[in-house]
Amino acid sequence: MALEGTFETFSVMDVVGWLQQLIRVGRLDSEGANGEVHLWIADGGIVAEQSEAYGDDITPAVALFDILRVGPARWQFVSGEQSTSTIEHAPVGVMSLVGDLEAMVTEWAEILDVVPSADATVRLVSEPDGPITLNDD
Repeated sequence: MALEGTFETFSVMDVVGWLQQLIRVGRLDSEGANGEVHLWIADGGIVAEQSEAYGDDITPAVALFDILRVGPARWQFVSGEQSTSTIEHAPVGVMSLVGDLEAMVTEWAEILDVVPSADATVRLVSEPDGPITLNDD
């Protein structure tokens, strides 16, 4: 059985919270800011997450934050899908992640105040060509 929708009507936190309470096992697929994000839900919480952009550094909070940043993304939940992630962990409830997510959202807003666009590229160089200036251009 597959359920699908967008995060326009219900937030990602609402959808994941609902799924972990009502459906025992399955996979939530969504488009994050950095590509596809997959969350496996079992035993009342998130038990694994996967994203090509983050590799092994992904956590439940980072996965949810990545989905939150993209805005009203589409999602699909496939009931009964077992985790295929190599990084499975004890179930993590959505409500336990709220503090981490609030901190990430605050930090992201501060970053966007300094870097005018996520399309701007910042890189390190060993020898700058001249004076270093950061501005909107």
